[in-house]
Amino acid sequence: MPAEEKQEEKNLWTLYSPLISGGWKCLSFNLFSKSHPPKLLAQPHGATPLGRLYISPRGWLAVHIAAVPDRDVASDKKKEDHVNVNGGLAMYCGYLKLYRRGGGGEDNGEEELYWRTVVEVSSDSNLIGGVQERKVVFEEMERKKKKSDGDSGSDGGGGGEEEEKSYYMILEPKQDWIMEDGTKTRAILKWEKFE
Repeated sequence: MPAEEKQEEKNLWTLYSPLISGGWKCLSFNLFSKSHPPKLLAQPHGATPLGRLYISPRGWLAVHIAAVPDRDVASDKKKEDHVNVNGGLAMYCGYLKLYRRGGGGEDNGEEELYWRTVVEVSSDSNLIGGVQERKVVFEEMERKKKKSDGDSGSDGGGGGEEEEKSYYMILEPKQDWIMEDGTKTRAILKWEKFE
């Protein structure tokens, strides 16, 4: 095989599927400058985006994200104006593959996890048949949660605290996000696992 020919990347789905499959809720969608240090430039779907991402146990990905509509504006609109109210909706679907890439450059030699999705369905017809690629970082956080009165501890008494784990996924699209004025930005989306 010639040296310049790239070897097929190994799909790491079976290794990560227990962690990544399930339902995820979007906590933030931010666009940052590419300068150092990065500056927050925009939040395309608002400060509290309405987004859900579902990944099936076999790797089917469905992402839907929108700006939270202003309830006052939405209630004033006629039914025929629904397209304007929902104009901020973006979605795509397709099977994803997970792989590692790296070993130099900005990542200081460490390999990073990525997903690659061939888009089968999208709200943007230009994406259909194309590839969406994201760097993936997982975070886990433990919180103390107060037990309800009905819960009994090991001593038989109620109350007390218990540990609760939350799982987060940070996604960074490989492609730059281009703003209306032509500025290239880096998009970072944070998701919390709910199912």
